[in-house]
Formats: sequence, structure tokens, C-alpha cells
Amino acid sequence: MTHAQNLADIHEGYRHINLTVVISEYIKENDLGSPQGISNTIALALLAREMHLTPRCKGYLVSGYPRHMEDVHNYNDKLGRPTGAVLLEWDRGTLIKNIEVVGWFVWLHNT
Repeated sequence: MTHAQNLADIHEGYRHINLTVVISEYIKENDLGSPQGISNTIALALLAREMHLTPRCKGYLVSGYPRHMEDVHNYNDKLGRPTGAVLLEWDRGTLIKNIEVVGWFVWLHNT
């Protein structure tokens, strides 16, 4: 999320959409309780709504989406293929170091 927002701040005409925040706001507005109850269809509709709010953007930097491969297929079918994607993958040591520097505490769960 931080990287997407930083890129949007640096590059004029690009907008960061944090779908996790958008879904949380939707849940509060509609008294739905849990984000797990949000279907892929609703998540995509919320993303599309956010994109339509700023139609003259050069592009969108989306965080919190896709959640599953099914989301990728739905996005491609409904909105078209994205022009690019950025995947940030961090090793566990780097994550822990960054968490310690910032002073955040999170649970890391290995499956």
C-alpha cells in the first residue's frame, strides 16, 4: 500500500486505490460485519466504481486486489487486461527488519 501511494504521489495523473479501505468503508456503510462476506463480484464492482470516480487518470495503482486468481479472470473479463502489474515479494528477514524499524507489531503466520 505504501509503495502504491508513493508511486501515485510521485507520478502525476496516477491514483492509488486501496481496495481494502474501500471494502471496509462499504462494510461500515451497509452494516455487513465482515470483509470475508464480500464476494468477488462486489469487490470488482467497488474497484470499478472507484476507477470511474476519476476517469481522466493515466492509470490506477491498486492495492488489496486481486485477492485470488478468480479475481484476475473476472477483472480481465469485465474491465480488460491491465497494462502492467507490480508484485512486491519480501523475504521474512526483510519484513521483520522493516516492522522493527517502523515500530509495528504484526503476527506473521506461516502455512
